[in-house]
Amino acid sequence: MILVLEQAHGHICLYLHESKTLIAGDALFLQDGELVISHPTATLDMDQAKKSIKTLLDYDIDKIVCYHGGVYKDNIKETLKKISIN
Repeated sequence: MILVLEQAHGHICLYLHESKTLIAGDALFLQDGELVISHPTATLDMDQAKKSIKTLLDYDIDKIVCYHGGVYKDNIKETLKKISIN
């Protein structure tokens, strides 16, 4: 379990080690096939949200399951880095 401090107290992501799958909940979603951070209107603290996304870089992720949009598998590390900086 990974605590993600951006939307609401206690929001989590789940990492399934054997399948290298991140269940991102509402922390990330797919928009037109692109992985993006949760929308600013749904996020309490965008700076903290980006820090939380940056912590996901510590995990060996092959697949991200988003609550909104489905499954993402392309250039995960690079995309998470980009999201955590912008």
